[in-house]
Amino acid sequence: MIRGAPFICATIAILSGLVVWWALTEKYGGQISTLQQHRHFLQDQVTEYERKLGLLPRDGTIYSAFTNRELKQRTKRLIQDLRALIQESETNARNAFGDHVGSTMGRRPTKAEIEREWVPYERKETMLATQLEAKYEEQFRTSAIGCRDELLKRLSRSLEEDKRRLYDRPRGRSEIRTIANDLDALSAVLSD
Repeated sequence: MIRGAPFICATIAILSGLVVWWALTEKYGGQISTLQQHRHFLQDQVTEYERKLGLLPRDGTIYSAFTNRELKQRTKRLIQDLRALIQESETNARNAFGDHVGSTMGRRPTKAEIEREWVPYERKETMLATQLEAKYEEQFRTSAIGCRDELLKRLSRSLEEDKRRLYDRPRGRSEIRTIANDLDALSAVLSD
């Protein structure tokens, strides 16, 4: 009797599971199929309204509606804006550097001169880099990513995740310059 106990327990558990499954199917099966039919009906309605209103598909972006020529023009404007942002940042950095050039030109500065002149410059340079990154994120990040993704989609190229990180969070002028150059290279390959 004890030898057969595991077999009996397993059989009872399986039969109980089947009874519960059958009961739930009987009780909720009709509701589930009704909800699935309702969901399909709503999806069909949304698709019909999108078609009538001429809206973009959900996976599309504003760039999906552009012709290749319009996309290239939009990308070129974005590249010009990015390069102007870089130029502005470089000018600000030169001005900050000019404020801190003192008596050390042409010779090795002493520790006191470094602390007095270069440490404030480094702080200002860090502040300028942070401002540049914030301005990129606020004004250009979404456009740069959308443009790049659409260009890659049209060129049938895969998304490079390392560059995606670059577009998401560039660090300083050199990485923003890399973004502008990447967009420039991609748009140059796209046919009109």
